[in-house]
This record gives sequence, C-alpha cells and structure tokens, in this order.
Amino acid sequence: MTEPLVWITEQDVVSLVCLDDAIDALERGVRSLGQGEAFNIVKALGGFGDGSSMHSLGSGAPSLGYVGYKNWVHTKRGATALFVMFNADDGSVAAVIEAAALGQLRTSAMTGLGTRWLAAPEADEMALRYYDQSHLIREFTALFGMSPSQFVARPQPLMTSALESRQSRRLEAIERLKPGAARPWE
Repeated sequence: MTEPLVWITEQDVVSLVCLDDAIDALERGVRSLGQGEAFNIVKALGGFGDGSSMHSLGSGAPSLGYVGYKNWVHTKRGATALFVMFNADDGSVAAVIEAAALGQLRTSAMTGLGTRWLAAPEADEMALRYYDQSHLIREFTALFGMSPSQFVARPQPLMTSALESRQSRRLEAIERLKPGAARPWE
C-alpha cells in the first residue's frame, strides 16, 4: 500500500520546528557532510520570460535516511519554493515542504551553529545580521513604521542615550575610555 503524501505547509514549519531543534539538526547534517556521509548538489539556474528564473539545488544525508531537492521559481509577480524530501532507502517521497520559512529557519540555524562553534563561551551579546540591505529595510520599516532614512531624520533622544551608554560600556571594557571620562561624542 502506498503511503499518503505528506504536505507540510509554511504554517506547519513555523509551528513544528523551533530554532534550537533546527540548529541541532543542521549540526548533525554539517558533521555528516564533513565526514563524507552527506553531500550537496550544485544549484541549477534557468532564466525565462522578463527576468524570471527557476532554481534547483539538492542535498542528501543517506546515513540519516533522507535526500532531497529545494526547487523554486521567482517571477515579478512572486516566488514559490518547495523542498521535496525522499527516503534514501527506497526512493519514496517522504514529504513535500513549503520552503520559504524553512529556508529562513535554515539560514537562522546556520547563524546559530556558527555562533555555537565560534563565539567565545563568555559572550553574552549578539549582533543582528541581515542577508542584504533590503532585508534590513523591510524589518526596520515593519518594526518602526518608517524607513531607516525617515527614522534618522527625526530626533531620537532615548535611542541616542541608550546607544551612547552602551558604547561607553564597550569602550570602558576594552580600556579605550576611563570610567567617568568625557565621551568622544559629547
């Protein structure tokens, strides 16, 4: 009897997978890759129409039981991404996963894994990083209700005070500024 197709929606991905679990899973995959037990397939790209494109890239970890392809089409009217996961033992389709949130989760998990492996154990702050400028601008505008340019043009006394205080602590910590000394921006 054929198993029914498992379709995992964007909402399912967001509600079922937490970042800590994604980091752990990615770490297993990266270690498998380093041990020669997993592989990546170079991205294929094709263009069509007025700047539209289609993409496909693959990865597999047969020792973990799965292989698959992420496929997406990007047009001026939108984009859709799917990850088709196969059982590495019998070739059956294990799941089709809507992959926009999955890709964001994987990117976040890679950042988390890099932090886990590279950050000093005593580190207690994290700097925000963005994939590109448009990513920063979209998130900034959603948070503040205005573009970064509009924000900068307005007086921000609380933000200024908080940033100056934080910078003072950092300069004191690296002994570039004595506690209580005049700040360069004053």
